[in-house]
Amino acid sequence: MLKNIKLLLEKNRYVKEVILYIYVNTYGKYKNYKKSKIFLLHADEILVKVDGVFKELNIKYWLDFGTLLGAVRNNDFLQHDNDLDFGVYLNDYTPNLEKIFIKHGFKKIKDFIIEEGRYGREETYEYFGVEIDIFYYTQKTNAKAYYHDFTPLHGKSRDKTILEIGGLIPRELTLSFEKIEYINFRGKEYPIPSPVKKHLADRYGDDFMIENRAWSLGKEKNQNIKILTDKIGIRHIYK
Repeated sequence: MLKNIKLLLEKNRYVKEVILYIYVNTYGKYKNYKKSKIFLLHADEILVKVDGVFKELNIKYWLDFGTLLGAVRNNDFLQHDNDLDFGVYLNDYTPNLEKIFIKHGFKKIKDFIIEEGRYGREETYEYFGVEIDIFYYTQKTNAKAYYHDFTPLHGKSRDKTILEIGGLIPRELTLSFEKIEYINFRGKEYPIPSPVKKHLADRYGDDFMIENRAWSLGKEKNQNIKILTDKIGIRHIYK
């Protein structure tokens, strides 16, 4: 039913824009407020649990993206954030990761894989309604590493893109990354990519220390992004 409604909206752009505006400014605001409250209630516990999962498997990981930005810029979680982001080396991926996450109370809700996971991968888990995103990196040089995110065809929704081509378009983003260091965050030492300021600048721009809620990766000019037109990110949903 919901999928049929989405497809119907794709055919009428004006109706879609009106409905989206109403949604964002009513139920959308309430939903985000509720998610933020749940996030703040469980975020510290989840950080500790995720740290324990990776240590149990002896896998290197690091805080990344919004979680990392909050730790470096605010020494706190971002006020508008409601999920947690982590980076892992693709070569360290193991199916046991899902088993250990489940053992610690997490639920896997989706993933994206490129070439059966050999070339790229992204996974999302959930704990008490809070999403945990894991981005898998490949070391490109001694100073750079790349990961992937997944985007729809221009002018089309994610669902419609998947119907048309079987998946989403991978974007390969290359960021500064030489080694792993540590930061004291929320009273505990957590790993972060180094040099961290270059890493964040490559992702968010040189003015990343200035809050900009209107920032969007898709809207910013970023020389570090490569669209992989010869590959497809296959999405799996587990709930």
